[in-house]
Amino acid sequence: MRSEDSKRLKEGLIKVLREGIKYGGATASDAKYINLDGLGGHYQEHFRTYDRESVKCLRKDGGVISKIVLGGRGTYYCPKCQR
Repeated sequence: MRSEDSKRLKEGLIKVLREGIKYGGATASDAKYINLDGLGGHYQEHFRTYDRESVKCLRKDGGVISKIVLGGRGTYYCPKCQR
């Protein structure tokens, strides 16, 4: 991996982690995640790819979200943005 790619990846990871903290984490429909006050998070309302298969990517120049299964788990991604 080029150092430029590593830098972009690091910046992206930090951005996503900060957003997750800002919105209190993600609570799925099973409501298994709650905070110390018994409240669920709201980050799932800001997901960019998860559960958006066949929907246009949110980026202006993005493609259509695809889903693959890795290790028995669904993985969503934009094949144009995430090469």
